[in-house]
Amino acid sequence: MVKTLVFPARLGRVCPEELLDVFEKIINLVGSLHKLNITFRCVEEINYHEETSEFVHVIPMEEGRHGSLHDLTIYGPGATPGRFPAGMTAHFVHLKILSLQGVFLSEPVLADTTPPLPKLYSLIAFMGNAAIMMDDWLLSCPKLGHVAVTGRQRGGFSLGADEPPMKVLVHGKLNYVCLSGLREKSMGRWLASCESVRALGFDWDLFSICDAGMFHLDLYQVLVEISLKDEVSLDIFERSLGEDTSYDHLTVTLWQRNKSFEHIEGALKQLCAELEVTLVIDDRSRYREHDELPSSSSRGRVFTDGLSEELQTWEMAKT
Repeated sequence: MVKTLVFPARLGRVCPEELLDVFEKIINLVGSLHKLNITFRCVEEINYHEETSEFVHVIPMEEGRHGSLHDLTIYGPGATPGRFPAGMTAHFVHLKILSLQGVFLSEPVLADTTPPLPKLYSLIAFMGNAAIMMDDWLLSCPKLGHVAVTGRQRGGFSLGADEPPMKVLVHGKLNYVCLSGLREKSMGRWLASCESVRALGFDWDLFSICDAGMFHLDLYQVLVEISLKDEVSLDIFERSLGEDTSYDHLTVTLWQRNKSFEHIEGALKQLCAELEVTLVIDDRSRYREHDELPSSSSRGRVFTDGLSEELQTWEMAKT
């Protein structure tokens, strides 16, 4: 029985109408799906609103179908703004993971007009402006515990400001936050206010501008992803693992072989051993050998794989 349906979509690429027609037929033929990846062109209403120059988005499936869906990924077509499909949340009440890839929303999503998802645990926002536009609505989702913001964001998203870029980050709801590929030059002290967060995931650029004083005392794990061109240095790890260090698990994910990391790997292992910090090196460079290297849009999910066993157990209990 089919439980997963993945539509072949790429950000900013126009999908042939023939393929859209076939997909719409398939989605209405298969049984109850658990996971669905779909392009935004499939969730555009036919009627175009000339007055507002916006699209209203709906999913082309028969009423009552796929109500047990718990993992939904939507790919956006580019910078075309649209409204969040409010009816979708009323239909997919069992949704736990919502991933919005390159989605631009024309107006904020509010709980008054868009019913909160009672079981939503994870939001992944890649590029676009969904992270900012859905902030207030996310506060109303009772089970939310994980937010991943990856790729360059629009709409005033800034990590370097005194205030957090999203209220939900410091509202006491989240236990795991991923920030990657944002191309930020500074990190505000607001990070220390994320008192409910037990794990933080960064790319190397963001990790290198953080210091131990930015991490609150209840932090349990830090995850760092390193790519081919990153200039990795031991002093950055030493600064993070300073006297004020609160976390005792460090996970380093290697997307490609990095010579600068190989140069300091032994010293990092020794440093962690001296500080009694558990170090895990997750070498995913083998993906490149088989042309399976995950894109930056999917790394919010891969980060979760690196959570310590203790935190994964805790997450499962919460959901």
